[in-house]
Amino acid sequence: MDSNPPHRISPTDAPADAIERLLPRKALQLVAGDVVIAQERVPRVNTSPISDLAEWRYRVSVHKDPQSHSQAFPGFVPAAAAADQLGAGLRTRVMFVEDEIPSLLTDYRPHRSQGS
Repeated sequence: MDSNPPHRISPTDAPADAIERLLPRKALQLVAGDVVIAQERVPRVNTSPISDLAEWRYRVSVHKDPQSHSQAFPGFVPAAAAADQLGAGLRTRVMFVEDEIPSLLTDYRPHRSQGS
């Protein structure tokens, strides 16, 4: 067993690593037709709630599609299941948006084969 602790490399000795941490990575962008799961705060109807903790729900919708109807779910798991089913049927991406940052969950888009 090696008794020496791991050696930390300073940013000046590893400039590529430092640059990678400073430069923004290409962010995912929502496109029309993406199925989106978004967390939203449940509106309070009780003026004297038992708890001050925020309650959340998850809304599933199709991005920039005025014909689609969104649906709210009390938890992430049922929302993800519904979004996955919708994404598979529409053959599109399923995205989770948190703090306005999209994350790809699944991609059902048909992909072109290499060389075509």
